[in-house]
Amino acid sequence: MISDPIADMLTRIRNAGMAHHGEALIPASRIKREIARVMKETGFIDDFRVEAGDGKPLLPCGRCRQLLLEAGGGDLLVDTADGPVRLEALLPAAFSGTDLAARRETR
Repeated sequence: MISDPIADMLTRIRNAGMAHHGEALIPASRIKREIARVMKETGFIDDFRVEAGDGKPLLPCGRCRQLLLEAGGGDLLVDTADGPVRLEALLPAAFSGTDLAARRETR
C-alpha cells in the first residue's frame, strides 16, 4: 500500500530518469495529472499521457473536451488509440465563444 501517492509519483519519475528510461508508469489521479501538466509546462518532463488499463490512451470526458476546446481550440490534438485526432473531430457539434459572438451579431 502506498501511503504518499505524490511522493511515489515523484520517486518513479526520478528513478526512471536516473535509469535513462523513456517513460515511467504511474497510477493516475486528477492531482497527479495536474502535477504532470505543471511539470511539462516547466520543462521538468517532456510529455505525459493518461492511459486506460489496456494501454490505450484514455480520452477526456465530454466536459473536459469542452474545456479543452475553450482553452486550446478545435485544432488541439488529442491522442487516441488510432493516433492523434483534432479535438474538433471529437466534438463535432461543439459550442464555443465564437458561436456566441456570431449569434449576437445576427440579432
